[in-house]
Amino acid sequence: MLWVDDVDITGKTVIQRRAMLESIVKPTPGIQLASFVESEGKALFDLTKTKGMEGIVAKRKDSVYRPGKRSSDWLKIKSRPQQEFVVGVFELCHDFTLCLDHPFALGRQRKDQPQLSHCT
Repeated sequence: MLWVDDVDITGKTVIQRRAMLESIVKPTPGIQLASFVESEGKALFDLTKTKGMEGIVAKRKDSVYRPGKRSSDWLKIKSRPQQEFVVGVFELCHDFTLCLDHPFALGRQRKDQPQLSHCT
């Protein structure tokens, strides 16, 4: 939650914003608040890995939301190997469908260097 009654609360800590959310949203069938675990992050990570889930997000309790900025205060920790890709180029056929018979560019970011692969 980032705003309450037209007031920007991004300067509040994760814990403060969570308390505000809990005071506004009451769990009902179809609406549940995500749970969190304190001091047992490693065990939770191991459980998500065992269950084949994507991973966890670790947040410092005193951290604030920083729109558009990455921070070591919030970490997405993946439990299974994944790679994110971006389609860089595509071509539309004359009927505005995607022409699958033409090559396209597929990009991926590596820590040591950017990588661009060409696929057909």
